[in-house]
Amino acid sequence: MEFRLIDSLGSTAEVARVFADPAMLAAMLEFEAALAAAEAGLGIIPTASAEVIARASTPARPRSRRPS
Repeated sequence: MEFRLIDSLGSTAEVARVFADPAMLAAMLEFEAALAAAEAGLGIIPTASAEVIARASTPARPRSRRPS
């Protein structure tokens, strides 16, 4: 049985799409890239590291789920 946090909230179809797992993952990856860029701008991490994080944070093609 699959359960997602959003499932416990009352929702419309539009809100469900915004908070769907792929959308949430994309937002998290975008945040990580932005955080790394800000840290590089402040000298906390090397610029090269921020660039690697940005590349790694680009969402790949979704993989199909394995049957359980």
